[in-house]
Amino acid sequence: MKGVIILLLTSLTLVASAQEDKVTKLFYKALEYSANGDYENAIKTYEKAIELEPHNYTLHLNLGVNYSAIAEYVKAVEQYNLAIIYKQDDYKVFTNRGNANTSLGQFEWAIRDHKKALQLREAEDGGGMDTLYFNLGDCYRQWGKFDSAIIYYEIGLEEAPNSVANRMNIAFTYIEIEEYELAEAHLLDLIKDEPAVSNNYNNLGYVYLQLGDLEKAEKYVLEAKKIEPGNSWIYRNLGLIHKAKGEKKQACNQLDKALKLEFIKYWGSDYIRELLDYCAE
Repeated sequence: MKGVIILLLTSLTLVASAQEDKVTKLFYKALEYSANGDYENAIKTYEKAIELEPHNYTLHLNLGVNYSAIAEYVKAVEQYNLAIIYKQDDYKVFTNRGNANTSLGQFEWAIRDHKKALQLREAEDGGGMDTLYFNLGDCYRQWGKFDSAIIYYEIGLEEAPNSVANRMNIAFTYIEIEEYELAEAHLLDLIKDEPAVSNNYNNLGYVYLQLGDLEKAEKYVLEAKKIEPGNSWIYRNLGLIHKAKGEKKQACNQLDKALKLEFIKYWGSDYIRELLDYCAE
């Protein structure tokens, strides 16, 4: 039941000079750190580049993306705000600020950003609109406005019928509104088309848990674990399955694993509250 996060980087354009050559080297070094998942060093490197080139849109945008990658959303928004000062017509910065504001629960601001991104992208060549509709749908979903979420996910699917992100999140939305049979149908189709994506198995396992089929629930969640053993949602769902079986020790062991993988930092406590309360008894 983990959502899909879409962050957009952009490339650097500078006029050649000794200082700008240094900035360019720092920029590509930061990209390398980011590509390897070393966001802390990427951030430090972008900050060094910004000291030399403080009014550069791309540096602020990409620094924001790296802050978003480590869930430092307030700092990310600060960088996106600076980027917008220097360039107001690039949809990427509004997309990224919208995603960060969604994570902060600033849904009205996020909606404005995502609609601005759609407007700017459509005025260009209109490519990649499915991703932007996905972002808007995801914001509505996290806001609890599920009907609007499904509308925008489906518009995204019209743009790109094979969009995995939109298909996954329509299924996730059906889980949120407890339409488990509809979620099951979408997830079985996704697994057929995308057999290597752990979230599809994990979400389907959760669906079977809610439908009372614990054998299938455990089967699919364990399949997800084979694919992505570092996914904290898997241990949350295994914990719930053990709880349903009355196996408290095993349930709390799975909770500990989810917490060690920083479930609460990235996803909050609401989705894991049932296990927290159960293990505190």
